[in-house]
Amino acid sequence: MQSTSVKPGYQVTELGVIPDDWEVIQLQDVSKLSSGTTPSRAEFDLYFKAGTNHWVKTTDLTNSWINKTEEQITNIAVSQTNLSIYPKNTIFIAMYGGFNQIGRTGILNVQAACNQALIAIQAKPNLLSPRYLLSYLNFKVDYWKNVASSSRKDPNITSKDVRQFSLPLPPLPEQKAIAAALSDVDALIAAQDALIAKKRDIKTATMQQLLTGKVRLGDFGQRVGASGGQRSDGVPPGYQQTELGVIPEDWVINKLSKLLKESPKYGINAAAVTYNGKLPTYIRITDISEDGYFKPSEKVCVNHDQSDLYNVCKGDILLARTGASVGKSYIYREDDGELVYAGFLIKVSPDNSKLLSDYLFQYLKTSHYWSWVTVMSMRSGQPGINGNEYGQLLIPTPPLPEQKAIATVLSDMDAEITALEAQRDKTRAIKQGMMQELLTGRTRLV
Repeated sequence: MQSTSVKPGYQVTELGVIPDDWEVIQLQDVSKLSSGTTPSRAEFDLYFKAGTNHWVKTTDLTNSWINKTEEQITNIAVSQTNLSIYPKNTIFIAMYGGFNQIGRTGILNVQAACNQALIAIQAKPNLLSPRYLLSYLNFKVDYWKNVASSSRKDPNITSKDVRQFSLPLPPLPEQKAIAAALSDVDALIAAQDALIAKKRDIKTATMQQLLTGKVRLGDFGQRVGASGGQRSDGVPPGYQQTELGVIPEDWVINKLSKLLKESPKYGINAAAVTYNGKLPTYIRITDISEDGYFKPSEKVCVNHDQSDLYNVCKGDILLARTGASVGKSYIYREDDGELVYAGFLIKVSPDNSKLLSDYLFQYLKTSHYWSWVTVMSMRSGQPGINGNEYGQLLIPTPPLPEQKAIATVLSDMDAEITALEAQRDKTRAIKQGMMQELLTGRTRLV
C-alpha cells in the first residue's frame, strides 16, 4: 500500500496529519470531568426561589461565554443535592436535550453549578487551555451529532464519549495563541451581531411610527387637520379614532379582501422532487426565513402538470396558513426565479391601485399584525388561518404616494440589515476557515 506523503515537520495520526510537536490525547487525560443534577422542582421555594447561585442548563449554552443563567438555585439546593460550584473557565457540553442541542458548549465567566444534561470539563491548567478546548469542541460539533445519531435510544452522547474524545494537543503557548486569534474573530462577530440587533430595533420602532401614522414623511398630512385644537376625546388634530387605534384622518381602514385583485389562493399539493434547474422551484413554509426571504436549506422542484397555475409573480405575497409558522410572509423577488407555492401557503395579490405590495409586506411585520395572527390562529385546536380569515385582516391604508414613501424607507432599512448580515456571514466563513487551518496545525502561529 502506498504510504501517505507528509511534508517535513508533520505526522500522520488517527485525527489526520498534525505537526510533529503536537500530541493526540483523550480529554480525560488533560481534564477533570463531572456532571450535575436538577434539584426537586417540588421544593421550588426551598431550592429555587431567591436563589443566588448560577445553575447552567442546555438552553444557557451559546458556544461562547456564560455570564448569567436563566435560573438560579439556593445554597440549600447546593448543599442538599451535593452540587458542585464550578469555577470560571469550566466548559460545559450538552449530552442530550434534543438533536439540535447535543454538542452545544459554553465556558463559564462566573461560578456556577449545572444540571445532569451537561458534562463539566475543568482543564488541567498546565496542559490544556480552556479557550483552545472550547474552540476545538465547537469545530467538531458535527462529530457529536454523528455520535448522537448512532445511539440506539433517543439521540444522546454519554460521559464516556466525552471522556474518551480525542483531540490534537499543541504546546500550551500555541494553544493560547490559537484561542486568542479565534477569540478576536468571535469579538468581531459579536460586534456585528450587536449592530444588526440595534438596526433591527430601530427598524421596529420606525415601523411602529410610520405604519400607524404617528410620524408622517415629507409633506404628508400637513394639510390635514390644520385648524382646530385638541378634541374632547383626546384625539389630536388631523387624526381619527378607529378599531385599529388612532390613525391620520386621510387614512382609511380596509379589509384585505377589498384590496386584492382576486380572492386569496391556496397552493398546490404536490410532492417535491430533486432540484435540476429545469423544473420550477418549489417554495414551502420551511423555505421562508423569519424576515420573509426565500432561504431553503436545499432547493427542490415540483413536477406537476398544473404547476403553472401556482406560479408566484411580481407583487405576490405568500402567507403561511398552518402550524408553528402561521402568519409568516414572503414577497416575491425576481432574483428567486420561477417559483411554485405549496399547499400550506396562501397567495395574495394586492391591487396596486389601492394597496402597494411593498407597503403590505412591511405591515405584515408589525406587532399589530402579529397580535391579530395570535388571536385568529388559536380559534381551533390546530393553529391556522384560512384564506377567508386572511381576507378579514384590517389594513390601515394611507394614500398611495404615502404608502410608497413608507415602504421605501422601511425597505431601505431592510437592505441595510441584509448587507450587515452578509458581512457577518462572511466573517463567520472566515472564522471557519481559520479554525480548519489553526486547529489542524496547517497554519502555525508560534
